[in-house]
Amino acid sequence: MATARLKSIAEPAKGCRRHVFVVCRGEECLHKGAEGLLDDLENVRCHTGQDLRIGASDCLGHCELAPAVVEDGQVLGAVTAQRLRIELRRLGLS
Repeated sequence: MATARLKSIAEPAKGCRRHVFVVCRGEECLHKGAEGLLDDLENVRCHTGQDLRIGASDCLGHCELAPAVVEDGQVLGAVTAQRLRIELRRLGLS
């Protein structure tokens, strides 16, 4: 499954402070705000100077969780701008 392959790519190396985010850009996720999440992540990377890797996927296969985001190898569902800010704060990226 594509998610298993994506997970191996998105997981940071052990002991590494790099964080990896992959935002689904499938039809349902786009409809529910995925582009805004990508913009928010890009703004955080630009303003913090953190080693933050941001990517987009055509479809993660989790349409029922739209918008879906993979954060350091873990799939998060129904991610809003507010939830993203909370996750970034939890990771020390805000």
